[in-house]
Amino acid sequence: MTTNNDIWLETSTREEWLEVRRMGIGGSDAASVMGLTGYEETYVDSQGETRTTKPYGYIQTPFFTWLEKRGEIVKTFDENRIEIELGTTMEPRILREFEMRTGEKLLPKPSILRHKTYPFIQASLDGWTRDTIVEAKWGRWTPKWGDDGSDVVPLNYWMQGQHYMLATGYRRVVIIALLYSSEGLGFRTYNIFADDEWHEACIERYSAFWDAVTTGTPPALFNLNDLNYRFPVARPLSKIEATEPILDALTDLRRLKIQQSEIEASITERKTDIFQFMEDNEALTYNGTLLATYKNTRRGNRVFNIK
Repeated sequence: MTTNNDIWLETSTREEWLEVRRMGIGGSDAASVMGLTGYEETYVDSQGETRTTKPYGYIQTPFFTWLEKRGEIVKTFDENRIEIELGTTMEPRILREFEMRTGEKLLPKPSILRHKTYPFIQASLDGWTRDTIVEAKWGRWTPKWGDDGSDVVPLNYWMQGQHYMLATGYRRVVIIALLYSSEGLGFRTYNIFADDEWHEACIERYSAFWDAVTTGTPPALFNLNDLNYRFPVARPLSKIEATEPILDALTDLRRLKIQQSEIEASITERKTDIFQFMEDNEALTYNGTLLATYKNTRRGNRVFNIK
């Protein structure tokens, strides 16, 4: 077993683990630091329809990851506490499935691993053998998951696997996933192999990001949420001279706001026509095909949905 790692850190409590985790870039940070926030890709589904897919779950902006690593905010897990608790409960069962499927026993693992050359590259693994990293995942099946035995996984999970291989020097990650869908619940196994070009890109991006953390230089702001957090209060009587690109942006914004008002007025007009026609009926059909519904919610208000 050859690894890039010669720093093994043990932590005795979750609080201590979280504090050590803050001192480097971990696998769950990889997609954020590598700029996956807001990423979209298109694919053609089994019916030949072109659809747009986003990463599996929420990807934090680099700025908020920077704030966490700086200790300026503390990440809370209250909003997805139930999901995290279920994942913690399911992980040992999923890892046992790996052992049963392969006949291999997982090795004892440290709490945190650090790359010996770039110690800010950290890894907290679910499991490992002498030549394979094992990651346990569970959740709802989506088209981002490929066939059992393939290498098709959600992009952020692929990045996480590559991060762990970069941190440890391993060349293979097995993701064993317990996924549920309308067809039921079942295990799938995916094989991810090291991508050296991606690792080089990671080292470059990670190094720049960690330098920004240590120097206190914020990374580029991604969206309005980043901007509102970074600049929550205007300085009284302050001003800044507009540049040509900003003048162009203002012109475009004025034009778009006019178009938005016109579109919203048209939407209201069309809805009025449809609602007057539907009266107190809750479904609109044509030749037996459901076109739209206008149903009451539990609170009593009617909600319109186009099928």
